[in-house]
Amino acid sequence: MPLLHATTDIIRVVTGSAADVEPNIFAVEVDNGAPPVVQDLPNLGPLASITTATTTTVLDCTTANRRRRLRFASFYNNHASQATTLRVEHSDGTLVSVLANCNLLAGEWLLFDGARWIHYDSNGGMYPSVGNAASVAEMEAGTALDKYVAPGTQHRHPGHPKCWGVVTVSSGTPTLAANYNLTSITDTATGDIVFTIATDFSSTAYALNHAVEIITGAFSEASIRDSHIKFGTRAAGTVSLQCIDDTATTHLLKDPESWSMAGFGDQA
Repeated sequence: MPLLHATTDIIRVVTGSAADVEPNIFAVEVDNGAPPVVQDLPNLGPLASITTATTTTVLDCTTANRRRRLRFASFYNNHASQATTLRVEHSDGTLVSVLANCNLLAGEWLLFDGARWIHYDSNGGMYPSVGNAASVAEMEAGTALDKYVAPGTQHRHPGHPKCWGVVTVSSGTPTLAANYNLTSITDTATGDIVFTIATDFSSTAYALNHAVEIITGAFSEASIRDSHIKFGTRAAGTVSLQCIDDTATTHLLKDPESWSMAGFGDQA
């Protein structure tokens, strides 16, 4: 952290939006004697809230023979919804260097603990380095050991399902009860259903896990249900399943109590 040693030296904050940034500053002041003598601690403490897009001086050095060093600083965005960019700068009146820079969402704060700047989210969690997030290519490769998995890309791992769905059936009418990455289902006939995928697979070379629920607790040829991928229907964005009973000679198409499916493979 720079030592403010001239009356033109300042630390200032540049806000980009009309949020409600609450600064809190603590500094140590010494004179320029040999050896230097620590002075009474400057009474800085909480400063007035910054509620506009502006540049605000948060620490200066007003006496020529004194030196000030920032020991602690926090900038809390107390606005209910408005985010703001926040840049902390050191200026000597001519040259400017950036000490910290972040986008401060509502309820977040930027803190200097005497050694480093730390950005906290609204739950008090420390922001990770964005540079350490796995890219789409790294997630699809599935080999990196020095990256963290972001919620927006974790589904790209080859071991993660790219879609899944649960369909309940009542009086012959199927309903998509829960799903991931499916847009819809189509009831084409008794025991015949089409699943439409939102973000397609990159090809038809994907694995599909599927099952149907037996219609009763009794095991008989007519009540047991088996699911199958309908011949010739596997496409990158759709797939059809069929359900048949176990009648010995006919194996008729029948509706199950429910359908379940999950698809694994490379996503477009």
